[in-house]
Amino acid sequence: MQGHATLDLTDKVVFVYKANSDNDIALENPRTVMLNDRYFLVGNVPDGGSSNDWLSGLTTYVAWDQIEEFVVFDSIDDYFERLSMAWSDRKLH
Repeated sequence: MQGHATLDLTDKVVFVYKANSDNDIALENPRTVMLNDRYFLVGNVPDGGSSNDWLSGLTTYVAWDQIEEFVVFDSIDDYFERLSMAWSDRKLH
């Protein structure tokens, strides 16, 4: 991330596709932090933001170099509205 534009994800929800993983996750109001010379995307997992909601409400750190792709939603309502297009209830299975 060094030398790149800063992401302003204030009040956003970001859905993260992790490289080589099936444990994709949504983060509310995420920010980037550096720990031990490594960048992380950090945010709270909303209800419906992880498989079977086992991470709901927890602060989660995703290593930036492990992110394959991410999608930015304007709000939690936008996230759920779009999620409902693919799933019948408000949870990932």
